[in-house]
Amino acid sequence: MSTAHNGPRAEDIGKPPLRPTDPAGPPDLTPEPADDASPEDIESDIARTRRELANTVSELSRKLDPTAQAQHQVEDIASRVRGQAEHAGQAAQSSISRARDAATGEDGRPSPTAWITLGAGVGILAGLVAIGALRAR
Repeated sequence: MSTAHNGPRAEDIGKPPLRPTDPAGPPDLTPEPADDASPEDIESDIARTRRELANTVSELSRKLDPTAQAQHQVEDIASRVRGQAEHAGQAAQSSISRARDAATGEDGRPSPTAWITLGAGVGILAGLVAIGALRAR
């Protein structure tokens, strides 16, 4: 059975605190130099701190670059538009299939309803043409 432990561990008491290298990344487990550290240890720590700082600045510059942000937004929008277009295409294909199924019988030939609808459409079109011809005189 494990229990949550919120306080310092006994083996960590008296040790210097650990510093993270990147707020978003894993912590650097290298402790601060001790009070009695040699000049070489201190110089090494300063060099490491400078590298960490340079990495952090580079990462922040990359994240805050307006061109990179704009490119990311363009890619995001293009991806959404592609998804919507694909969905619209699938919906149109489904509608065409349903219309074809409604207009044909089981044998694949046009159903009587399709013939009646076609005839009514032709009749209405002929009537409109005739009315237009009579008005043109």
